[in-house]
Amino acid sequence: MPATASDLIEVAYGADVLRFSEIEHTYWLQQGDAVARQLPSVTQIIKQAGYCRPYNGDGSASWLGRHIHSATFFDDQQDLDMDQLDPAIAPYVEAWRRFRAETRFVPDVALCERPIFDRLHLVGGTPDAPGAVAGDGVLVEKKSGVYAGFHEIQVAAYRQMLAQHYPQFATARMWLVYLSPTGYQLREVTDKHLGALFYAMTACVRGKERYAEKR
Repeated sequence: MPATASDLIEVAYGADVLRFSEIEHTYWLQQGDAVARQLPSVTQIIKQAGYCRPYNGDGSASWLGRHIHSATFFDDQQDLDMDQLDPAIAPYVEAWRRFRAETRFVPDVALCERPIFDRLHLVGGTPDAPGAVAGDGVLVEKKSGVYAGFHEIQVAAYRQMLAQHYPQFATARMWLVYLSPTGYQLREVTDKHLGALFYAMTACVRGKERYAEKR
């Protein structure tokens, strides 16, 4: 595990400990006395399965997305100083606040941006904002770009992970929230087959690594 301790987020799930390196974006699972093993991430599986194209931008979109996630997370925690916020990020926070107010979405601050893993298929991930509306579970994934089909697979994979550790999310609604400087767009994910699709993708990616002919 090359990351230093200061780079890591550690989360205990019973006797298991999941470690996430924010810098390297890698997940490591420690189970008992066994050697920690690196887990693929949800995003890696989706990319390796060919459901999204490689990113070839200049990094600006990635920078924006990271800072929007960070700012809205701290806003949910009531720990954001808007006066100190980059002016480029502030409109996205206002859009997030509008979304919360209009939908009455209440984020579960203990679970937001909390690394998690799939016990069955050993895949890591970090759901954006698990929460509820009127007491019913809702899982929100925040986006700052345009819609892509793999976003739906992503949120379905996260819901399956959450349900293994927090059963109240087994039937949670899945929302993709696209934030922009002028507001937000909400897209609900309703395809019941996406979880099975993600598991099939995981099996195919791992099978290819082990059995595919090397070129």
